[in-house]
Amino acid sequence: MALLILRRNRTVQTASLIDELWGQCPPESALPTLQTYIYKLRKMLDVERPGEGSKLLRTNGYSYQLQVSGGQFDLDEFEEQADAGARALDRGAPEEARRALTEALGLWRGPALANVPVGNLLAAEATRLEERRLRVLEMRMEADLQLGNHQSLISELKALIMTHPLSETFYAKLITSLALAGRPHEALEAYRRLQRILREELGLEPSAELRALQHSILTSRPVPVRQVATVSTLPTAAARAAAGGPAVPAIAPADGATPTPLAVESGLAGAASGPVTVAPAPVPAQLPPAVADFTGHEQLILDLERFLTSPDHRRAEGRMVSLTGTPGVGKTSTALHLAHRVRARFPDGQFFARLRGTDAEPAAPYDVLLDFLRSVDALPAGGSDIELGAATRLYRGWCAKRRVLIVLDDAASAWQVEPLMPGDARCGVIVTSRFAHGLPGARTAAVQPLRLNDCLRLLSGVIGRRRVDAEVDAAADIVRLCGNLPLAVRGAAARLAASPNVSLRRFAQQLSAAPTRLAELSIGDIDVRARYTASYERLDERERWALRLLCLLGDRAFDAQDVVSLLGCPPLVAEMVLARLVECHLLAMVDTRSGRAHRYVFLGLARVYAADCLAALVGQEVQTYFPPALFEVPARSDHLVG
Repeated sequence: MALLILRRNRTVQTASLIDELWGQCPPESALPTLQTYIYKLRKMLDVERPGEGSKLLRTNGYSYQLQVSGGQFDLDEFEEQADAGARALDRGAPEEARRALTEALGLWRGPALANVPVGNLLAAEATRLEERRLRVLEMRMEADLQLGNHQSLISELKALIMTHPLSETFYAKLITSLALAGRPHEALEAYRRLQRILREELGLEPSAELRALQHSILTSRPVPVRQVATVSTLPTAAARAAAGGPAVPAIAPADGATPTPLAVESGLAGAASGPVTVAPAPVPAQLPPAVADFTGHEQLILDLERFLTSPDHRRAEGRMVSLTGTPGVGKTSTALHLAHRVRARFPDGQFFARLRGTDAEPAAPYDVLLDFLRSVDALPAGGSDIELGAATRLYRGWCAKRRVLIVLDDAASAWQVEPLMPGDARCGVIVTSRFAHGLPGARTAAVQPLRLNDCLRLLSGVIGRRRVDAEVDAAADIVRLCGNLPLAVRGAAARLAASPNVSLRRFAQQLSAAPTRLAELSIGDIDVRARYTASYERLDERERWALRLLCLLGDRAFDAQDVVSLLGCPPLVAEMVLARLVECHLLAMVDTRSGRAHRYVFLGLARVYAADCLAALVGQEVQTYFPPALFEVPARSDHLVG
């Protein structure tokens, strides 16, 4: 129920709910047990609103959606007040900002989801909500400082740094409050305490902003009230030492003034005169080049560009896009095209990582984090020995208060992505995956096969428009035989470009008659079959057998009853298998009239691949390879309700 509420008015895939409830090891009875839980939730909703349980909690294929109207959810009210406070702070109205932000924080009665046992997805949601709460708390404190309430903030900030000992933001506000309250010795002691913790825990020095704040206190200069809310963790002491500079940055009083006794006591005397100089952080620019002849998906790109760059977007879920789709449909090229279109709106840099989710050994989030931190010189000396949690904190600390774009290609699951999520909602994230994960807070969009005209334009770009225009009908047949998949069309175009004297009609006939069409569409680095194999290997033996046999139904749409008849299995098993194949984007559900059973079709070239796999068994006794026990009813099937 918590997951459905947090994703209110949006569809939640069955796979996401099963992953939340049972993690990586769901029981055989996961689907019927989940359906039982949904049934019970509807009964509970019926108690509150008689007869409306099914209207509030809707079924949409293999997904569910909880309908929540305005004013029914406390997080919506929190966001409204938080946004109002942020706007007031931006226009210089601290009293109004403090009032709205205090009301927003007053809605919190404890940690998010404190009374809910959480799995992977809800744990990420709880972390995200806590980050949002802390940001609102920081804004409220900033309003208090502008109103001159520094004295009342001291005790609150001292309690906060006990629970957040590495938060430079809270330390900056505490040091500022102590200095404004006429307690400079305590302010400098707080700075030294933070400096000691950062050195011992992370091998880092306090940020440039904090060092400048300390310098203001040492030289008895006015302390700036409006602090930089979050400070960075670079450059590191190790980086300065490696460059031949001091491990502790030398900071001298402005205008060559004589260092004060406090400066001598702090070890800052003797520094060269002049302004404080901190080397600028490297700006990551890791995006690969966009595909030069990218074609199609205009409306999808426009919608996602608007979502990622909307200036008023301050929702807690941030700006995260998850692109899914069948193998070869162009998820990576779409992500890169989108990333290059919006990169100017993320001026602090762009990170890119291939997570290799379809490989036998997907990339470890820890290794990706270390690469990101090295690229911006934010990794301390010996940083390769730090644990994943510390690396994540360093990474999120660097991203805080920056507008950074992160592109994560070919994700295997949510566990791979969550440690790479930035803490600041102003950052943008684009994730591609061949599987449905239900990433927390993400706007999921399925990349569809291209339209005929887009495929013809792609083909023309490689072999020439004249050649396509001369045999446009044959070109359309080639596109159809490629399943309208950009990767397959590129493979066909590469074959045709290598054989300029072969007519398009002849090539279409060869493609249609080829016993292994996918091999004909593969050339050089373009390997359509390998893309399907990566998804196929994620299936269990029962699901593989089902996919192979379903190709016998042809290109027509079919329903669960057709699968029951073909496989000789109970309806429950058919539904479980179909749900898994839809999740892997090998099948798609097609729209049907209300009241009719859901119907399915093969996506792209999935039926061709399945036929290839089935053909590999020709000439052998199929019964030897087809164990009927795979399609028996799983244990605890009595849990199926409704």
